[in-house]
Amino acid sequence: MYKTVLFDVDGVFLSEERCFDASALSVWELLHAPHFLALPQAEHDVQLEESAIRLIRDQVFDRNRVLDWMKTRGLNSNWTWYISLLRVSCSCC
Repeated sequence: MYKTVLFDVDGVFLSEERCFDASALSVWELLHAPHFLALPQAEHDVQLEESAIRLIRDQVFDRNRVLDWMKTRGLNSNWTWYISLLRVSCSCC
């Protein structure tokens, strides 16, 4: 008998929108949280309304232009994105 059901959430069964929301919020936290880079902003809030999440995602991903750019180049998995961003980060150092 199975005890676990695992879904590969890549937009086939479920929307990938929440994955992108989480990615945008992670970037936002790295930039603005007092225990990370602490870049200036009005305040660092960890309990956000849906409208605030939309605003942050629009800013981080430039109204989904970044996501669209990556998808059109075949960067459609989290691992591919991670390696690509790692390469860009390393080339900037």
